[in-house]
Amino acid sequence: MKKFGLVLLLIIAFVGGIIGYRHVTSNQGYEATMTNAHNALNKQNWSDAKFYYQEAQKEKKSVEARTALDQLVYAIRADKSANKGDWQDALDWYHTAKVVDGAVDLVNENIDVAVRKVKTSRASSEAKVSSSKAASVASSKAASASIAASQSKAASEAAASSRKAAELSSSVAAFC
Repeated sequence: MKKFGLVLLLIIAFVGGIIGYRHVTSNQGYEATMTNAHNALNKQNWSDAKFYYQEAQKEKKSVEARTALDQLVYAIRADKSANKGDWQDALDWYHTAKVVDGAVDLVNENIDVAVRKVKTSRASSEAKVSSSKAASVASSKAASASIAASQSKAASEAAASSRKAAELSSSVAAFC
């Protein structure tokens, strides 16, 4: 009976060791996946972060991964809008991502960085458009001035030509 108890104890210890090992290695895998997700977030690489959060959810369900996935869907849409130059739409999507119920602080911090980039890009784009419009208006004014000068010169030449014709006409009349 002692041998049976000893064998049973060894079997239980062996099975417990296997279960413990699997638990530890699965937690290490989960932690590594979450670290990769956080690194992707810090680079505002929303697609990679989404991939890693999905992998983390497969390994172990967590509120952070689920909520971050919800936020990243909107962040990806915002990036697409920003790439198209639709600044306001991008800002709206980023705002939607930030107000997801239970929003993840790390995601929100990186969304704030992305929002600043979008606002900077929008301001730069608007400045280019303004300077382009100003250049266009200046060019238009210059063209109008050039046309007016040409018309004025043509009118002067026509008047001079008319005077010469009148002088010739009067000298011909005096000669006759």
